[in-house]
Amino acid sequence: MRSSGFTLSLLLFAGLFAAPAAAQVRQMETVGAYPLSAGAKRSGSARDTAVKLALEEAVIQVAMDLVSGVKSREAAAFLPDVLGDDPLDYISRFRIIEDRGERPAQFSQDPGVEFEYVVLVESHIDSARVRSRLAKAGLLMTRARTPAQRLLVVIDGNSDFEAYEALRRTLIDRVRVKSAVPVEMERGRIVLAVETSRSSRQLLENLLRSAPPGLLVTPVGSQVGGLTLRIELEAVPEDLGKKVPGAVRTGSRARN
Repeated sequence: MRSSGFTLSLLLFAGLFAAPAAAQVRQMETVGAYPLSAGAKRSGSARDTAVKLALEEAVIQVAMDLVSGVKSREAAAFLPDVLGDDPLDYISRFRIIEDRGERPAQFSQDPGVEFEYVVLVESHIDSARVRSRLAKAGLLMTRARTPAQRLLVVIDGNSDFEAYEALRRTLIDRVRVKSAVPVEMERGRIVLAVETSRSSRQLLENLLRSAPPGLLVTPVGSQVGGLTLRIELEAVPEDLGKKVPGAVRTGSRARN
């Protein structure tokens, strides 16, 4: 899926249609963040593009759950081409939960991006359509599904984006949760909706065991519906970072 001409009026028009009774519908909440370069003109298209990015992310997350036999990082590289340019091919309806507007960049890793237009979108994905497209491409999940639940992982404290991304990558690539989607982001608090068959306690144990060198995870609380964590990154020696797949390297900093 790539950004193309995509107006908000078309998006809202799609939201009028209910899913067919036989459809296998997945409800998703995803964030869309459209990077705004310094000095760029602001227009309604930034909001529209952020909405499309959120919808694309929702469709990708559903597709990732159906794909088997590939690593999630590899799947992320080719799934956009398999699924096509228009996320509305798979979406029965959606609504904008929050229009957060322009805010300092948190998602973009481009140092030239100062601001982003951010929206939080709820969408209803017809997973049968996604499965059909994946089947045509020869990508179908053959393993049996396991019961999953939605846990909220709260990241407490002023963690930077690099630490947040390292945690999310660990959950998906190492702990192998079905999905880990940000549903709330504000200063000092980030909330991930994590879909997994594990309990809160099992998820925490797996996370602590799977965290790569440099990613420090400190449990703050654990309850039936999720976890509260504090995270930070430490410098990893260059040699160790090369030997350990997924190791996070960051600049050194003084410690008391």
